[in-house]
This record gives sequence, C-alpha cells and structure tokens, in this order.
Amino acid sequence: MPSALDQISDNNELQSHWIRRFIACIIDAVIVYVGFLIIGLIIFMSTFGLLGGFRLISGFFFFGIVWVAYGTLMDVMIGGTFGKRMMSFRVKSTEGKLDFIKALIRNVSKIHVILLFLDWLGGFVTSGDPRQKFLDRVGNTTVEKTDVQESFSGSRGPSGPSSRKHKVETARR
Repeated sequence: MPSALDQISDNNELQSHWIRRFIACIIDAVIVYVGFLIIGLIIFMSTFGLLGGFRLISGFFFFGIVWVAYGTLMDVMIGGTFGKRMMSFRVKSTEGKLDFIKALIRNVSKIHVILLFLDWLGGFVTSGDPRQKFLDRVGNTTVEKTDVQESFSGSRGPSGPSSRKHKVETARR
C-alpha cells in the first residue's frame, strides 16, 4: 500500500483531509492554550518566585499533559476534539470500539509539538491508510469525514440525538 506522500500530490480529497486536520489541530491548540493560561495563572502565580526556571520547563510539560488529556477524553466522549468536530471529523477505531487506551495511544504525541510533527510525518512516509498519522496506525484508529449536521449534533451513531429525532418523527406517522 502506498504512503500518503506518494498519493497526496494527485489526490485533492487527501490534500483537503490533511489541511482540515491541520486547521483542527490549530483550533485545539488554541483551546488548550487558553485553558492552560487560565489554569497556569491560578497555579503558577501562587508560586511566583519559587523554583525559578524549573517553572517554565514544567509549564511546557504541563501544557503537553493537558493537551493529551483533552484529546484523549474528547475522542472517547464525543468522538473527537472541538477542532475535529468543527472541521467535520470523527475519530473512530478501525477494530472494535474506540476506548480510552486507543485514544490515549493516538494522542500521546501531543505531549510535545516535535513529537506531534514526527507522528504526522511518520504517517505520511509509511505505508497504510493515507489519512492516518503514525500513532493512529499503532492505536488502530482513524479520522473520518462526517457530514456537518452530525458533527454539531454530537451524534455518536444509531443511539445519538439525530437518531432519536428520526425515531420520534417515524413514530408520529
């Protein structure tokens, strides 16, 4: 199976997929950064002057932990982060149900931006589904395009809100 790098120059859909995933990543980084700033102001201002430069290093590490936790929990709870949902994406397992471990595996590279870059690069240059980053392959997950209405309704499948609405409308007939 060819890599994404082999296919992307001729495939507009694949180009769009990765551009939209990049935009989703930026949206999520901004969301996490704003949350991190709020938490950081509360925690680190109370320890102002203590530990000096260690605070800065631990701050970057803490930001990575928050981003990994955000991505993992949102993937499990609603099938993707806010950025992915805004870009009409859903995170799914390629085998079975998307559980916490699979979501954690696919998100662990967000601990640092360099690892995230290497994860994306690994997905581009290795053979497999061209829509997967490397840790998506390791965790048996993928990111798929959804329709816009499904992305914002929060539906996770047959038992979601849009399905219930359909069942009610069908029952009225």
